[in-house]
Amino acid sequence: MATALQDRYRLDRELGQGGMATVYLAHDLRHERKVALKVLRPELSATLGPERFLQEIRIAANLQNPHILAVHDSGSAEGFLYYVMPFIDGPSLREKLAKQGELPVAEAVRILRDVTDALAAAHAKGVVHRDIKPENVLLSGRHALVADFGVAKAVSEATGRQSLTTAGVALGTPTYMAPEQAAADPHVDHRADIYALGVMAYEMLTGRPPFQAATPQGVLAAHVTEAPVAVTTRRATLPAPLALLVMRCLEKKPADRPQSAEEVLATLESLATPSGGTMPTMTAPVRATSLPRSRTWAALAIGAVIVGVTIFLAVRGRMGGASGQGGGAKVKTLAVVPFENETGDTANAYLGSGLAEDLVTALGRVPGLEVKSPSAARRALSQPGATLASVGTLLGAEYIVEGSLRRLGETWRITARAVRPGDEVAVWSESFDRNPKELVNLAPDIATKLGTALVGQLGQETRAAVAERPTTNPEAYEAYLRGNFAVAQRTREMLQRAVTEYRRALDLDPSFTAARARTGFVLSLLADFGWYPAGETAHGTIVRGLAVVDSALRDDSTLADSWLARCSLLWEDFGIGGNQLNQGRAACERAVAIAPRNAEIQNRLGWVLREYSDKEGATSHARLALQADPQWQVPHWLLSNLAWESGDLRVAAAEWDTVERLAPASAMAAFAAASRGRVQFLQGDTVALGESARLCRQRGTEEGATLLEGLLWAKRGRRDSAAVIASRFERDLPGRKGDPSNDLNATLIWLALGDSTQAFRALERRPQQVPRLLSPDLVVLRGHPRYEAVLAASLRRVRTDRPE
Repeated sequence: MATALQDRYRLDRELGQGGMATVYLAHDLRHERKVALKVLRPELSATLGPERFLQEIRIAANLQNPHILAVHDSGSAEGFLYYVMPFIDGPSLREKLAKQGELPVAEAVRILRDVTDALAAAHAKGVVHRDIKPENVLLSGRHALVADFGVAKAVSEATGRQSLTTAGVALGTPTYMAPEQAAADPHVDHRADIYALGVMAYEMLTGRPPFQAATPQGVLAAHVTEAPVAVTTRRATLPAPLALLVMRCLEKKPADRPQSAEEVLATLESLATPSGGTMPTMTAPVRATSLPRSRTWAALAIGAVIVGVTIFLAVRGRMGGASGQGGGAKVKTLAVVPFENETGDTANAYLGSGLAEDLVTALGRVPGLEVKSPSAARRALSQPGATLASVGTLLGAEYIVEGSLRRLGETWRITARAVRPGDEVAVWSESFDRNPKELVNLAPDIATKLGTALVGQLGQETRAAVAERPTTNPEAYEAYLRGNFAVAQRTREMLQRAVTEYRRALDLDPSFTAARARTGFVLSLLADFGWYPAGETAHGTIVRGLAVVDSALRDDSTLADSWLARCSLLWEDFGIGGNQLNQGRAACERAVAIAPRNAEIQNRLGWVLREYSDKEGATSHARLALQADPQWQVPHWLLSNLAWESGDLRVAAAEWDTVERLAPASAMAAFAAASRGRVQFLQGDTVALGESARLCRQRGTEEGATLLEGLLWAKRGRRDSAAVIASRFERDLPGRKGDPSNDLNATLIWLALGDSTQAFRALERRPQQVPRLLSPDLVVLRGHPRYEAVLAASLRRVRTDRPE
């Protein structure tokens, strides 16, 4: 085998053996890199036809996902079948479990999320893994990668065997086999992978799989006939939604499991915070008693305010003096966390988040109270080792408002509590029983009683303001909360679902202005991420959003949400100029006037001011956003851009580090790697540049990875390869059509190739944004008449007289 492959691979040493293959550490002679070369067992190679095997491997090789270990090469040599994958210099999940046993919840959720993301991508292409187990999950830093996609499929398709059968060949591993797989059902589908994921999750959380026996046959029989011991029996502190998800995955019948990896992923993403996404378990409501320190934070209660927007917040000045308090009374600061869903039904998770969000709005109308956004509280809680005391300190909150929701027959019981974070003493607590149609008025009821307890008797005007409702229709209100919860996930599917929920709310109540405002904001996100519907452009999505938002503003011009949405839509439109950009700025300034402590709005105004090259103003608003939400990575990303554009690479690097620390799995963390790559290019460090390109590709940031690869080829003298990439940008990178950053990326590659004619042609193709023209890697063009003309034209776009 080594001799047959000697012109392409040098086999260094054996890394291990599995049920189907032996894996070697090898050196790829053509590309000068380490690889893992897997050789199928001789009996398999003899049984399989190479054509059928390679056909299935080819399908797997075309899977594209940052959490799928790619297939570099495959073939047959000397009667052996082999395939080649990247070498991951890190442990497998099996090695980690053998060393550590059960994992912390946060770490387990993070790994499961990556594995499920890989499964979702493969299942979307019709590829079922069939052998999900810890051995096939490789760990690289904070990321998990799934290996061997398509291998079990190739074997089973070629031999007709679905399970552990003849020749001692395990098509799947007994410990992780779904019942239908163990029974050799010929119709095994993607839900077998979901079962195996559940088995693996059970083992990660308890240190042992759900079924163990002396023989493989005994394990297989248990999968088919025995009920697994509840995961909470073996680890009682697990968050209920996580435990429920694991047990659902282990259902015997495929129809009783989650029906898609996307469904599992939505739950895991809502659980995936560095602290494990847990929230305090409620005790019985008592007044001013100490609460236990071991608290489990409800995993699915996320997204209290998705965009940090205080919905329906009226201008506070109109309520001044209404409470009857003296003007010198000290303002009390509160942080509201999502209410815990104690029903055990993940379908109710939206309600805990929605109630917290609505409560922030109602409490914000009480003079004498300053309320932090739920998104700020959520991020503070996500910090490793977070406690009520640390959250209170981080947010400057004197009280944490928390609660729980339970079902009592057809009635909801909601318990709310205000706790001093320093000593965890409840200063106020009360329970409310409501039927579903009464939930629309619950937040005002809680706010009125809690406000009275904290600041004294509320005046008539304040009570009226607190009681204001965005809708009186309970079904429309429920759809609206579901929409808000969906936006919190920030995935393509969930953002589109949010639009659907808001549309349903508006069908039920056409006067529901807040639902129109939120619709506009979500459409701005879809345009920004390139997730607009098929057949529609980003500009078309923005035009649609502006029509919705403008109708909301005609009905009510006091909603900060509407002004924020209008600003976001105008700012996201790559074709904007002069008056449109200024109108966006005016809208954002109007939103700030209404909700000055809103982190999302302050951050957005900072980005808008960056377009005007107003570094001081943009920095100021980024800092104000961080005052409101200290653990939010987006304002740090703005600060990194401002530092980069002013040539302060030390500050830019520090801000990139902060972004990666706060949100290591976010798109911005991947963009930080791309930005570092541009610095490495300027410094001539091709080794680091290549690593940054690889990291961007691994994290799924196609634009950044492609740019760095183009710069790398240019630096290494591969002119044709670099030129192809530059031309690809000029044709518009898929998903970013119309984005002037494509032109800038092409310009940078042409400059690296020393072709100033092509560079200027790309730069002049359409209007550029001023900040991008000031980046350090364009400094070589400063003073050139064509560059100065582009810069002058861009400056004119943002200096158009402001409309009244």
